[in-house]
Amino acid sequence: MVKTYTEQELSVLDINELDEMAFGCRDGQVIEVAPDTVKVIYECDLENVHHRFELGGTAWLVSVDLSEPISLSINDEGQFCIEDGHHRWFAALKRGEALRARIQIKANPIAFILRQQDLDRSYRPFRPKC
Repeated sequence: MVKTYTEQELSVLDINELDEMAFGCRDGQVIEVAPDTVKVIYECDLENVHHRFELGGTAWLVSVDLSEPISLSINDEGQFCIEDGHHRWFAALKRGEALRARIQIKANPIAFILRQQDLDRSYRPFRPKC
């Protein structure tokens, strides 16, 4: 059985511990992510990326250096959102490669944990009546 926490219990924990509990990583940590798990907040941020791809095609994709981490934030829903590094993200997505990302946590980990606990408690698997 998974432990559930009260807001009071969570409020005394270290922020790094809370971030780990809620999101699986800490603010400022560099992690490896699959590009298809990243949400693009503003489609207009991809205009230049699409233009570069149209001009350079596969040769441009292969030339993009993925060694520098991109910048991702974690939103209130626990989603990765791209902040910087759209060219590297796009190239990694098209190449089918993971990439490194520096994480900035914008969400409140206590609110996220409490919300997840509520969802877990309200989940009832469907059982047909016999």
